[in-house]
Amino acid sequence: MTTISVQVCDGTVLPAYIARPAPAAHTAPAAHTAHTAHTAIAPEFYHRSAPPGRWLPADDEGRAEGFGHLAFLAACSLPIDRAAVLYGGWLTASDIPLSRPTPTLDLAPGISGRLLYLVGEDDFLITAGQREQIADALKALGPGHQLVSYPGVGHAFWWPGTPAYDLRARQDAWGRILALLAG
Repeated sequence: MTTISVQVCDGTVLPAYIARPAPAAHTAPAAHTAHTAHTAIAPEFYHRSAPPGRWLPADDEGRAEGFGHLAFLAACSLPIDRAAVLYGGWLTASDIPLSRPTPTLDLAPGISGRLLYLVGEDDFLITAGQREQIADALKALGPGHQLVSYPGVGHAFWWPGTPAYDLRARQDAWGRILALLAG
């Protein structure tokens, strides 16, 4: 992966990791996606409010800041053709700054491409009621949008080395992500 600079309409420069197709295997979602002949980008979302080089770590602290939430918000706000959201929390309430003044889920009608939302049924951030709200919002958008939930699986199931890691769920999710990107 390499770092690129993206000029933002407010005049700031947004650093981003970009992963292009390469033969090496990686565990980070952006690099993992590039390994499959797709280019992926991971922007430094906090470039305006944090010191340069601040990236969300792949641990509980980083996940608490909203990996999945950011993917959902981007799909609602940008002309993204396809988006996969891994266990995006805080979509149904305004508990975090990204969800204000109204819940991010209220922006779902702005989704212009296809969206795949993947979540464990034992996710401590996303209750059954919230999953239902998210599924209903996606259904209202019509075909091409889907919520997939994994029984007995918790938050952060994608990441090896975490207590919630679930190889079966990760493999199924990865197959669905690849199908989304191919289709």
